[in-house]
Amino acid sequence: MFQKEKLFPTLLACTTLVTPKFGLQILILIPGCRKEGQEVMIPDMHVLPYAPRNDLVINVPEMRMYYYDKHASSGVRSFPISVGRQEWTTPHGAMLVTGKLEAPSWYPPASILKEHEEMGEPLPRVVPAGPDNPLGRYALLLSKKGYLIHGTNKPYGIGMRVTHGCIRMYPKHIEWLFTKISVWRNGNSCQSACESGALQ
Repeated sequence: MFQKEKLFPTLLACTTLVTPKFGLQILILIPGCRKEGQEVMIPDMHVLPYAPRNDLVINVPEMRMYYYDKHASSGVRSFPISVGRQEWTTPHGAMLVTGKLEAPSWYPPASILKEHEEMGEPLPRVVPAGPDNPLGRYALLLSKKGYLIHGTNKPYGIGMRVTHGCIRMYPKHIEWLFTKISVWRNGNSCQSACESGALQ
């Protein structure tokens, strides 16, 4: 629903707050607000996509992932994600999680090697695990060949269409999800052109 947060303004009449759910830092601009400790209401409610509520549901236009945990009292958790650019779309449809990788190496496919070569920024054939690896520390392999749900070494891209089709998550979120997901559980990636819902 809504979270109450206290403000800690800077000289630019904005604040950086840490959300209690995931510890994310959010920059909030509030014109005319310079009172330290003032409370603001942060919306924390989402319309659930029209899709089977099994395990993972990816809402591509919303750039958000929903995890339905059958064993938790809350039932669903929501995460911001990055998805594929217009020319590198994130696939839609039902998929399975077929593997889990911790500290993965990245083997850029030929198409990405070619793209970077043409930009004058050649990539190595293998990027080992570490701070320069765009997969981050954790990755989930999907049954659609070549596609992953993974972390990132560039968290500022979350919430944008910046990937080559993979689903990118904040490092803290993929670490949490990695512990919850089992191999071969159903994951659904779905396109929702519009959403509607009712507050009950």
